[in-house]
Amino acid sequence: MQQYLAYELAHMMIQPMRIAAKMVKQQAELPFNPFAKTPMMRQLAAACEVFEGVTRRYGKPDWGITSTRIHGLEVPVREETVMSKPFCNLVHFDRAEEVVLLVDSSKFASSSGAIVCALDEIDVLITDAGIAPGDADMIRKAGVRLVVAR
Repeated sequence: MQQYLAYELAHMMIQPMRIAAKMVKQQAELPFNPFAKTPMMRQLAAACEVFEGVTRRYGKPDWGITSTRIHGLEVPVREETVMSKPFCNLVHFDRAEEVVLLVDSSKFASSSGAIVCALDEIDVLITDAGIAPGDADMIRKAGVRLVVAR
């Protein structure tokens, strides 16, 4: 906790210098300043901009990650804060453990240009009782758990 207090104190002490640097930068870049285009004034403005940027406080980002693509499938992502400290949060992004595909058995007999994903990318396939025995064997041999709804 003492380190955080030292950080806060240092930030408060440097605040007047940040304000001064911002003002010097604005003065150096004024269009009616006759020295504004000289190399020295441009370097001074750049140095002030760097100082102000380095000492600025930046908020914690909102990641906004709601899903990701894994092997062509859209998988929901859950954000979980594992550890919280004054300086930062350790965030873990968790995804679904299994990929489950729900398919009507009539889709196995038809051909289409639209492919959802490869069979080896699926953990569980749920279909109806109309699935052909050959299709069911193919799915099981691929290591996919087949659930036939009745």
